[in-house]
Amino acid sequence: MSTFRDLFGEDPTVTGDAPGRANLIGEHTDYSGGYVLPVTLPHRTRVELRPRGGDTVRVHSVQLGKTASYRVGAEAPRHEWLDYVQGLTALYYLSRARLLRDYVASTPAWVIEVQRAA
Repeated sequence: MSTFRDLFGEDPTVTGDAPGRANLIGEHTDYSGGYVLPVTLPHRTRVELRPRGGDTVRVHSVQLGKTASYRVGAEAPRHEWLDYVQGLTALYYLSRARLLRDYVASTPAWVIEVQRAA
């Protein structure tokens, strides 16, 4: 398995991971006072990030063995795994634009590795 450094030439500056989760009962009832029974799964999601210059995002999925890139602010559905990451950067881009009172400055792009362990 390739490491972040192997793929992108540098170490990540931010790393995070979380277990998988399933709701055995009570999907969408917890916020209205209903009962829920969430359990963790052995699968994990791991994300490694590093800011980079420019507006191009490079993303690699370890599970799929695929690398892709796109421009921040020009996200477009591809109907595949990359849409999840594009959704995050699109929201970031829009929130930055609103915070800067519609003045859209150069937004940092991220190099992202997404991994789901079995």
